[in-house]
Amino acid sequence: MIGAFAQKIGMSQIFDEKGRRIPVTLVKIGKNYITDIFAVNSKKKITVTGFEVKKIHKSQKKVLESMQIEDNIKKSQSLYSDSEYTKGQKITSEIFAQGDMLI
Repeated sequence: MIGAFAQKIGMSQIFDEKGRRIPVTLVKIGKNYITDIFAVNSKKKITVTGFEVKKIHKSQKKVLESMQIEDNIKKSQSLYSDSEYTKGQKITSEIFAQGDMLI
């Protein structure tokens, strides 16, 4: 499973079929892209870059432009994944299914 950067926008609640209250955190998934894919100890490691900012360094801007990404995004995190992703691919909320736990 791959992750994505998100911003907390609020809290809410839902009720299950027995009427029990379940707290829910509402998040907004920002612009997330795969910026690097490499192997570490025969496992595929994927770097996800996201979190929109006003200014970024020129060196990072050139890397994003080489993948035809025009957004100013900065934060990165590397994750292990067995799924098939390509460099420059945009990550959307479609990677999550109902009931997935976010940490």
